[in-house]
Amino acid sequence: MNKQRLIAILLITILGFACYFNALTSPFIWDDVGLVSNNYLIKDVKYIGKIFLTDLFNLQSEGCNFYRPMQALSYMLDYHLWRLNPFGYHLTNIILHILVAILIYFFISSLVPRPSSLVPLITALLFVAHPIHVEAVTYIAGRADMLVALFLLSTLLLFARGFYLFSLIPFACALLSKELALIFPFCLLLFVSGFKFLGAKDKAPKVFTYVPFFLLSALYIYARFIILPNKTVFSQVKNIYINLLFFFKAIFLYLKTLILPLNLHMSYTVKLPSSILEAQVWLSILAVIATIFIIIKTYRRFRLFSFGLSWFFLFLVPHSGIFQINAYFAEHFCYLASIGIFLILAIISVYLIKKKKIFILPTLGLIIFYGFLTVQYNFIWQNPEEFYKRILKFSCGSYIVYNNLAAIMEKKGD
Repeated sequence: MNKQRLIAILLITILGFACYFNALTSPFIWDDVGLVSNNYLIKDVKYIGKIFLTDLFNLQSEGCNFYRPMQALSYMLDYHLWRLNPFGYHLTNIILHILVAILIYFFISSLVPRPSSLVPLITALLFVAHPIHVEAVTYIAGRADMLVALFLLSTLLLFARGFYLFSLIPFACALLSKELALIFPFCLLLFVSGFKFLGAKDKAPKVFTYVPFFLLSALYIYARFIILPNKTVFSQVKNIYINLLFFFKAIFLYLKTLILPLNLHMSYTVKLPSSILEAQVWLSILAVIATIFIIIKTYRRFRLFSFGLSWFFLFLVPHSGIFQINAYFAEHFCYLASIGIFLILAIISVYLIKKKKIFILPTLGLIIFYGFLTVQYNFIWQNPEEFYKRILKFSCGSYIVYNNLAAIMEKKGD
């Protein structure tokens, strides 16, 4: 490994800990209690087998549709190191987030023809500092997003270097981390066929190299149906239509939140559209069509830019209502998808820096600004009462938040 890459890894690591140092003192909050404090499965290695035979909440939560053994296994490891000290669980999350950012650096480096380019480093620094990821990193229960990102990026890196068989191992781990991984074989097919520079050789891999990924996905769906027979992976058709209409609107809400991440909070309450004829819906659909047109038009001359947009849209697709999920909009939903937008921001930044060196200052300023917002937001997570009150300030219709806040008040004797 050359000196440039070592410096990049060091910068990413330092920035990651600088942004999340105050998350280490946050307590267990919301689902952390059910997944860690009250979860007997993670407290004894004899339950490893059972972790693979139940949902994430071990049937404690009615309607839970999450089958994520890797997440539970990671809590088991934490428990045997830290018992019920939240510090250790937060430390694991921060390390995972930094590792994901480092893998992003290596992955983007494999796409950029010039080794000296700043694009991979800026992409990784924007990713590790951005406050929209607080919901995945500071929230212990949000670990699934980091695990699936870690394993899918590992899969891509191995696949791009021609290790097709070995790349199936992290992909299997990704499937056992979060249902989002089911979209990956389609993404892999599109990425490698559309962006041939991803491959280890000049030519794209043969078609048969993709088949094991689809077979493994099918095996996962079958096994999940056997283990959780009453909890399907996919939403009902009647729900997908309404969810899809909202999804077109949500795409641009994610974009706005990524560019200007203000008023971040959990448990968004949203108004679902009832018809495609609603102005916001059809305008959003037209905007998406225009974006797809931009992806196609920029494919030949600005392939990396086109790749970033494609990545963003494709990894948001699982949250369009195809899969059964417990929310319509959540900041952690774009953990993996956000890489595409940060790549585009990095490309623009490097282009401006080449024009005039002074443009390095706005880029550094943006990274510092995002890092400051992350640190500031982490302080909110240290106080559960203030955490829930903040949510009600922006989403006053969340009955779950009222319930959780009431429990805190009851403990205080109020």
